[in-house]
Amino acid sequence: MTATFHYTSDDYRNAFRTHLQIGVRPYVRWLRRGFIPLGVLICLMGGFLLLAGASRDMIVWVCLLIGVLLLWTGMGCSYRRAAKAQFEKTRLAREEYRLEVNDSGLKIDCGIASGETNWKAYTRYVESNDTFLLYTSPALFVIIPKRVLQPEQIDEIRNLLKNNVSRDIPVNVRTTT
Repeated sequence: MTATFHYTSDDYRNAFRTHLQIGVRPYVRWLRRGFIPLGVLICLMGGFLLLAGASRDMIVWVCLLIGVLLLWTGMGCSYRRAAKAQFEKTRLAREEYRLEVNDSGLKIDCGIASGETNWKAYTRYVESNDTFLLYTSPALFVIIPKRVLQPEQIDEIRNLLKNNVSRDIPVNVRTTT
């Protein structure tokens, strides 16, 4: 199976979202989700102090700043910024890619770089509505956007991954932006 495509910033954003929602270790997901109620509580505390007339006290502004940062991190807003920055700063991301998937592994060629990887190099994969992520380490993955594949190609890749990658985590991820 062969596909030719260009990555888009949406591909990177979807991959980062998928990685944060289901690709990272469970304790990291729970920690990040715990930031939301903690951020709300700290913001409320700062708001009450502000209403109580402590607007000149530095603690009010520190509480509000920490609360907002915890909310921002907990809601996953940082992934959009990281995905955009990585896409814009990586020259390879804007090249045309030629992807070959077969029984022996993946071959990727983008003109200025190419590589062939055996299935044994991949530790696991994650599937979302928009993408396949093939992991070679806990935080390093290859992005295969589904938008460039025909339905039968998606099924072919899914079967190859199930048969060749030792650990899989197929999950549907919400596609809200």
